[in-house]
Amino acid sequence: MDAMTRSLRPRFTAAGSRSGFVVSLCLMLLLASTLVSASNDTVADARAAIDRDDYPAAILVLEQRLAEYPGDEEARYLLARTLAWSRRWDAAMAEYDQLLDQSPDNADYLLGKSQVLVWSERPGEALPLLQRARVLAPDYEGVWRLESQALLATGGAENRRRHDALAAEARKRFPDSNWPLWQDLSGSALGFEPSSDYEVGYSFDSLDNGFDNWHSVYVEASHNPAPRKAYYVVIESIDRFSERESDFMAGAYLPLDEDWTLLVQGSVAPSANVLPEWTASAELQRSLAGGWGLRGGFRHAEYSDSRYELLNLGAERYWGNWQAAYTLYIGWPENAGTSVSHLGRLDRYYGARNRIGLLAGFGEESESVGQDRLLTSNTRTLGLTGRHWMNPKWAVSWDVIWHRQGDVYNRGGVRVGLRRQL
Repeated sequence: MDAMTRSLRPRFTAAGSRSGFVVSLCLMLLLASTLVSASNDTVADARAAIDRDDYPAAILVLEQRLAEYPGDEEARYLLARTLAWSRRWDAAMAEYDQLLDQSPDNADYLLGKSQVLVWSERPGEALPLLQRARVLAPDYEGVWRLESQALLATGGAENRRRHDALAAEARKRFPDSNWPLWQDLSGSALGFEPSSDYEVGYSFDSLDNGFDNWHSVYVEASHNPAPRKAYYVVIESIDRFSERESDFMAGAYLPLDEDWTLLVQGSVAPSANVLPEWTASAELQRSLAGGWGLRGGFRHAEYSDSRYELLNLGAERYWGNWQAAYTLYIGWPENAGTSVSHLGRLDRYYGARNRIGLLAGFGEESESVGQDRLLTSNTRTLGLTGRHWMNPKWAVSWDVIWHRQGDVYNRGGVRVGLRRQL
């Protein structure tokens, strides 16, 4: 090898190394681009299946992707959420645990795992994760919302106090948001201020089988001096079965401790032919963890020539913005055996204080048909009910109802009330 060749060889080798490095880098970038493109296509296919509500197809696509590329966090995160939407709690938890092993300070992953815990009725286990997520991402509103919900669902006096403090801070941090959970549906209101409400209303019912229509007007006044405590009075004038009468009612909700509430109520009707001469009732309500509640009560109604006792036993459940309730009624009209009926209702809360509900009932009920007579027959009831606040001071309440009183009559009616808060 001559001198010129030897002098050129090192330069050629160095140039070749640089060229090889550039080629290798280009290949690596091309491979990475291909992997990202494949991941994007997989996620897009999975999202399209989710949009069709085809969760099994989305799960299959994502699991195939992760079997080949287990490090694809975007695909694993979408898989975890899809499993949760499919109510496959254990599988979703396993995916979130893998994600948190890789990224323990990711607020999205902490929130996702907490959602699984809350949805699978383990809200207490979600609280430490949500507290950590809130520290890591203090402006992540979804974390605040879920922690508020988890505190209420876990139950207990301490968690209610923590909820109120958390939601009060959230209201300042997110002033443009309107959380339904800022008002605890079980009765513990955030930022409570004493208030008084007045309502006036009118109802009209149309009866078939030759019975005259019913009419009534009422005035109601209530005062809420503290959370879960209220006093109310109602004065009503009715026109039923060609009888015009007036009824005076008063009642109170009285908290006995953090979980028990007592409802007492009584009424009198001075000239009673359709209405009872007087009634007295009491009901105990018990709040439980997980949004559950139980209640039981007894009512006595005294007519001039007869009496009527009624026992009610019920359960209810709050979740999110919904409430479902069931009540069993067992009645003992004097000298007429025992009557049993059932009532279910489902309410949807929207905004801070608005609601709309559906109710349905069936069974045997006793009803006064005038001249101090109680009629027991098989009944069916369907109704819609609601209240809507037009602004912080004024609300409209309403009912639409259909009722079948055996073979005696069918009754369809409406009620409208105008409410003012002072």
